[in-house]
Amino acid sequence: MRGKIYLSMGGTSMGIAGSVIDSKLWEKWLGMRVEAIDMTEFIGRMTKGQYDHAEYETALAPREKTTTPPPPPAPAHRWHSHHEANLGNHR
Repeated sequence: MRGKIYLSMGGTSMGIAGSVIDSKLWEKWLGMRVEAIDMTEFIGRMTKGQYDHAEYETALAPREKTTTPPPPPAPAHRWHSHHEANLGNHR
């Protein structure tokens, strides 16, 4: 792992103390540099298309094979209040 970079995404904006990386520890013991971006950076890059599109499609491919489509929506019903349901009985 020496010479690699660990990218922490989203931990800053979520405010989860357990997800904060001790970069000095990683550099000293693992020889890895630590970079961190918050979710606004992540979403901004996705929105602007600043990512490797081929790698993105490769990453999604297993999901397409294992994900079942959602069931169709339930039929729409018109729900009546108790008052509306009894209007016909009082005329």
